[in-house]
Amino acid sequence: LFYRKDDRQMITASQTKTPYCVTITNGDTSVYSDVAKERGGKEKAFRPHEFLCAAYASCFHITLCKLLDKEKLSYEQVIVSVDLDRSVEGQTKFLYQCEIIGAIENAKKEELMKKASRCPIGLSLEQTILFEPFN
Repeated sequence: LFYRKDDRQMITASQTKTPYCVTITNGDTSVYSDVAKERGGKEKAFRPHEFLCAAYASCFHITLCKLLDKEKLSYEQVIVSVDLDRSVEGQTKFLYQCEIIGAIENAKKEELMKKASRCPIGLSLEQTILFEPFN
């Protein structure tokens, strides 16, 4: 296993007995990832790109709930859905829908959803992304 400089385990993927299916762990929690059937997988788990959507959806959701709580606005539920559009070569577009269920003015909902869309993961994904070995 590999560890970060702060002694937390890095996100680690390791093979399972099923071809193209991996276990992904942070040391405390594990999930599975698989590929589509046409790529040799079983489609029994999240596909790798769905983790990008999940990261953005969860960060957006948490950020929005924090904004609502900070403004002491009552809500019943927040729902964020995310998908990727990779139809244009050289471009990845995150498409999202967000719903706040609660007695809040629509203008206020729109304002807070716009702020939440620029959550930490969203900001990270807007940056130039580099891949390099960890030493």
